[in-house]
Amino acid sequence: MRAQFTGEKPTTGMLYDWSGLHAILEELPEGHWTTYGSLAAAIGTASQAVGNHLPQCPQCANGYRVLKCDGTISPGFVWTDADDNNRDPVAVLQEEGLAFVDSKADPERELREPAVLELVGTSSEGSALPD
Repeated sequence: MRAQFTGEKPTTGMLYDWSGLHAILEELPEGHWTTYGSLAAAIGTASQAVGNHLPQCPQCANGYRVLKCDGTISPGFVWTDADDNNRDPVAVLQEEGLAFVDSKADPERELREPAVLELVGTSSEGSALPD
């Protein structure tokens, strides 16, 4: 789109480096949850991009621990492994010790941006995540 307005030739083949997201998700502990927005802020992208990436990526461990900002499961949630499609993500989270009230995860167990960065040994001031 930018090329249309600037006259620049569009670049192709440039992919976003999702390794920071993968590192955070691998460390996301049982009984806790985070949001698409917190992950996006931690890795420097948009929440919609995170939401689009998660269901397509077999490297995204613990994607079921990523919830909407109100603590509910995204209506478009799918497991990356087709063999898991019969599993209820709420039931899995409850088995891990996360409480739900009115279909919303316990807000006290939410890990926001600073906490998710700490999972991989960094802080929001000096992110060690890939650019």
